Amino acid sequence: MTRIDELAQALVASGLAELHLSGPGTDIHLVRTCSGDVDRATRDTPAEIIAAPGVGIFLTHHPLHTAPLANPGSHVRAGQVVALLRVGLLLRPVTAPTRGKLGVPLAEPEKIVGYGTPLFHLHPEPPEAQA
Repeated sequence: MTRIDELAQALVASGLAELHLSGPGTDIHLVRTCSGDVDRATRDTPAEIIAAPGVGIFLTHHPLHTAPLANPGSHVRAGQVVALLRVGLLLRPVTAPTRGKLGVPLAEPEKIVGYGTPLFHLHPEPPEAQA
């Protein structure tokens, strides 16, 4: 087992979503792509990326509320708003392209993202689960 494998296992065991280590000649950034236990259907279905539809500040909750628009690990429907991009006073919705299980944020909330920046993994529900 390599040190990276040990770090990845420690990340999962701790429940953390992200780990960034840096030092002289070293820069390691590990990100968990989904939270909690992943069921077999989720593991067997390739994840889609929900990407930023434009430039803005990535928000996981509405500025007037504290609750997230969608919790990591929750099931979302096609077209559901899962995040917002703030551009000045404008709030642009980021929506799920299909039904599925939402992963943890891939970009840092409250930071500027560019067009196409990966924001979440989305594990689509198998067709038989959508019926």
